[in-house]
Amino acid sequence: MPFLQKFIISVVFLGLVVGVVYLQNREFDQSIKEEDLTQTVLQKAPDVSFSDLDGEAIALKSFLNQDQKIIVHFWGTWCAPCEAELPELYAFISEIEKSQKNIYLLVAVDDEVSKIKKRVKQMPELNARVIWLLDNKKTHRSRFGSTKVPETFVFSSSGKIAKRFIGPQEWNKSFFYSYFAHLK
Repeated sequence: MPFLQKFIISVVFLGLVVGVVYLQNREFDQSIKEEDLTQTVLQKAPDVSFSDLDGEAIALKSFLNQDQKIIVHFWGTWCAPCEAELPELYAFISEIEKSQKNIYLLVAVDDEVSKIKKRVKQMPELNARVIWLLDNKKTHRSRFGSTKVPETFVFSSSGKIAKRFIGPQEWNKSFFYSYFAHLK
């Protein structure tokens, strides 16, 4: 068989393979709903205590039953996706707080207090809204069933899990504003 025929057959075969893979991925993407991406095995907030930036223990249960949703966001200054996500998360918190009050616990995993405090100074307007915490032994993160950062958990005021968002999120999307507006 001449070279040109072999080349044409190879190109056609490669095109078919690429087409099949593309269609399978497209079908898979369409079959995933936003609900599927946020499922969790947690039924309620675990009974854990975090350390604040001054070393004081703060129990998660101390925030329950205050008629506010509790948002627990695991992150780290060493995590590039976490750092890239934070400005949008800050903007989201600032905007959503205009219409509803929530409790925001930003939990740094395996991090240094000095790096976190430096990050906190960059966003002083959020210091009244956000509680900065540590999980340097990864024990609490595992109690949530979290395996990577960033990851966000949303709890009702009674501690029932409402949502789990895995990985960095685009907090400026209308989905998040709508979701938080309708969450009880």
